Amino acid sequence: MQRILAKPFLLLSLGVLSSGLLVVTAPGSAEEKPARAIVVQVGGLACPFCAYGLEKHLGRLSGVKRVETEIARGEVVLELEEDKPGPSESEIREAVKRAGFTLLGIRDAKTSPGPHRAE
Repeated sequence: MQRILAKPFLLLSLGVLSSGLLVVTAPGSAEEKPARAIVVQVGGLACPFCAYGLEKHLGRLSGVKRVETEIARGEVVLELEEDKPGPSESEIREAVKRAGFTLLGIRDAKTSPGPHRAE
């Protein structure tokens, strides 16, 4: 019975959200800490298909909550889980390499815009 009732509610919720009439946030989200994030500068990122492959590899790393790619800038933002340690530089380097790209730099998202050069 609950499944039958949940579907119309979900469809109604998605319809309202997609129409732009309502934005819902989780309770207490205003007081939450800003997410920890790492910016990974990548060489050779040229298309959405490339971004998808890279996101799959980086998204599998431990402590990564969400991956967002900015193709034009060659940047990938890794949003990290608050209660877990993030991936090491060597883990990021290996994931980028497995995806077929060149790691140009890694920096904390809250620091200056220039990347920390990877060795």
